[in-house]
Parts: sequence; structure tokens; C-alpha cells
Amino acid sequence: VKNNTLYINGETGHLNTIGVGLSYRSNYGSTINLGTDMYFNGKFGNIINFNLKFGDYLGLDLGTYSYYGRSNKVGVFTRFGYNESPYYFYKDYKKVAKFLSKELFLNFGIFTQPNTKTMLSYGISSKIVNFDTDTGSIEAKEFEYSGNINKTYLRFKYDTLDSLTVPMQGLKADLIYNFSNSFGNLNTSVYGPSYYLKGYKSLGKNSSLLYGLSTAVIRGENIKADQYIKLGGVYNNIESNEFEFYGFNFHEKSIKEFLSMSIGLRYKLFYSTYLTAKFNMTTFGNEGNLTSEKLKMLKNFSKGMGLSLIYDSPIGPVEFTVSDTFKKRKPIATFSIGYKLD
Repeated sequence: VKNNTLYINGETGHLNTIGVGLSYRSNYGSTINLGTDMYFNGKFGNIINFNLKFGDYLGLDLGTYSYYGRSNKVGVFTRFGYNESPYYFYKDYKKVAKFLSKELFLNFGIFTQPNTKTMLSYGISSKIVNFDTDTGSIEAKEFEYSGNINKTYLRFKYDTLDSLTVPMQGLKADLIYNFSNSFGNLNTSVYGPSYYLKGYKSLGKNSSLLYGLSTAVIRGENIKADQYIKLGGVYNNIESNEFEFYGFNFHEKSIKEFLSMSIGLRYKLFYSTYLTAKFNMTTFGNEGNLTSEKLKMLKNFSKGMGLSLIYDSPIGPVEFTVSDTFKKRKPIATFSIGYKLD
């Protein structure tokens, strides 16, 4: 009570949502995602998430997030389901094989969320994988495998971006340390950290400076093809060890370690339409047993540049990108529409 006025602190509850998403990416394919989030608010809260993916790749999963607290939350999470995803194998800049990974997975763990910007989690996952050749030469079949893979991980996320689709201000960081091993005859063990940071600094009403840093290292024994770090394309997926690099095709480099830096500019041309120019440089090493090429970190550098035209549409961003590495090869043109669902 202040000055004879009663003030009551309350909490605005989340609304249950149902969404439909369309995603198309050249050199990847198209998927349609149907999802719903159900919120049960309060000091003891629960979020139930259900997703169905179909198209070139199928997926079905159910996740729950149970927590205690309002502004400072602690809780547990679970997720289980089925997912399909591609893996592309390149040799001398040419795609020579495509693999399809089919996974049944279970993921659970604990998390703490001190505020809406920060989350720290520890999780355990187990999956049964069937990794088969979809298209390619007979030699590609040596990379096929099936079996059980288990993983423990520690993950930190920080996000202050002003937009989920085309940010102009803020910072996003994601760091994860993985350790995985297998049961049965796979005899594989993989461990190491992965990290990426993206920043956007406003330079005025319609322009922004972009900067980024990405790095990852994996070590282990009998590493499978899809467990390598995948470098190339224009998107990051740290859970799958996929990192962007303008000038390389999606999955063009399968490596054990890399360091990449980027800088660029984004300008809003007119209503919901943006132009982005980005320059990136990377050093990577030890391509392992997938190719005969042997490269060492800080001994080998690659650079690339990309120019993107983006329209922030009601069904998600529509993006056309042309990128090049300045190495007497054809520029790479990619097109995507919709939210990135993987």
C-alpha cells in the first residue's frame, strides 16, 4: 500500500499455442512442422511441447519442462521421439554421397534459468541410430552403421536478440560440451566442446554491424561420419555440430577442429526487407579418416563472403544468398523459406 493505493504484483500467464511452419533450404529439402505448446503457469510450472515434421524428412517428438520459481527457475526436462536428417559427403568440392540418419532418441536432464536471457543445463541422451547411404557410390557404404549411442552434455545459452528472424540488436551465445560413447559393437567414443557467438550492434535506425565467433573440437576413437564437425552453409545447429561458413556448401567440410570469425553489415531497405553482407575466415584441421587430406589448424586458412537478401514474411524469413571463396570455383547460390525447424 502506497498513498492509500493497493499495488499487487502479478504474473502474466502464457497462452497455449498451435503453430504451422514451412521450411525449405536448397541442398537440404523441405519440411512442414506442426507444433503445439501447452503452458501450466504458477510457481510450480510445466510446459508440454509436441512437434510433428513431415516432407523430405520425418520427425515426431514430445517434450516436457517442469520447473519451480518465477523469475529464477530450476527444473527438469525430458524429450523423446523419432527424427530423420541428412548428411552429405564431399570430395574435392563435389558432393559424392548423401546419407540418411534415422534416430529414436530419449533426452532428459536438469536446468536452471536465472532470468529470461540465460539458461544452464545438464543432460543425458540415448539414441538408436540407423545411418544408411541414400545416394552415392559403393565406396560410401563403408561409412554406414547402426547401433546405440549415449551422450552426456553441459550446455550454456545466452540470448538478448531483439528478433527471432532478422535481428538488428543483441547477442546470442551457445556453448556445449559433449561426451558420447556406445554400447555393443560400435566401439565409438567422442568428446569435446562446441561454441558459437553472434552479435548485432545497431548503427542507426536501419543499419547494424554483425560479428561472430565459432569454434569446436572433437576427439575420440572410431568417430562415425555424422559425428564429425560439419562446416558449410548459412546456418548453425550446435546440437548436430553443424556450423555456417559463407562460401562452403552445406556439410562441405567434415573436420575435427576449427575456428571461424565473421564480420558484416545489415541494412533495412524498406518494409520487412533487408540486405546483409558478411565476410568470414576460418582455419581447420585434421579431416580424419573421411578423406586422405591432412590439414593442421593455423596452417590452413579459408575465407569467404556472402550477400543475402531477406524478406521477413508472415510464414518466416525468405532468404536468397550468394557466397564465394574466391578460389576459382563457381559461387554458391542458396534459397530458403520459413523458420529453421531442426
